[in-house]
Amino acid sequence: MNVEELLKEVELFLEIEFEDDVRQKLADYCGLILEWNQRINLISRKSEYEVLKTGLIESFSLVEILEYCGGEDMIDIGSGGGIPGMIAAIMLPDSNFLLVDSVGKKINVLDDISRRLNLQNVEVRKARLEEISKEYEGKFDTLFTRGVGDHDKLMSHFKKVINDYGTILILSGEDKIKDKVYEDADFNENPYLDGRVIITIEK
Repeated sequence: MNVEELLKEVELFLEIEFEDDVRQKLADYCGLILEWNQRINLISRKSEYEVLKTGLIESFSLVEILEYCGGEDMIDIGSGGGIPGMIAAIMLPDSNFLLVDSVGKKINVLDDISRRLNLQNVEVRKARLEEISKEYEGKFDTLFTRGVGDHDKLMSHFKKVINDYGTILILSGEDKIKDKVYEDADFNENPYLDGRVIITIEK
C-alpha cells in the first residue's frame, strides 16, 4: 500500500472526498510521518498504514465536532506524531493549534512537518502540561487529547487552560467510561470506530 491508496481507503470508509488541497496535505503528512518513523519510533512499524488509517479516521471524527464548537484557539496535549492535532490543523486551516508534547524528539518531528507543509496555523511546544497550564491559563476555546496519562491527575490542568466557555474533548477507549473523573462528562460512541468514545467535558 502507498499513501494515495491509504487516503482512498479512508475516503471510502468515511464516504467523503477530501478537498484537493486538504487531500494533498494529508498525503504529504502521511509521507513525512512514514519517513520520520524510520528514524524514531512514532507509530508501530509493523502496521504503519493501519495505524495511520485509524488515526485519520479518529481525527476526522474529532474535526466534525471541532467544526461546530472548537472555536478559534485549540490545544492538543500529548501530540506525539501529530494524531490528531496536526491532522485537525490541516482540515481546519482557519483555527489556531498549539501542539504540546513533553518529548523533544517528537516536537522536532512536529516542527519539521509543520514547516514542510507550510502550516501557518500550527505552533509546537516542548513542555509538560503543568507548565502549559500556568503559562496559558484561560487561553483556549478547546483542549483535546488522545490517550494521554492519568486524567484524574491531569484534569485540573486541562480545565485551567480553557476559557470560561471552553470544552475538553478526550478520544479514548470505552473502558474509561466508569472512571470517576468523568462522572460529569458526556460520552458519545465514536461513529466510525468500535470501542472508541469521545468524552466531552464543559468547564
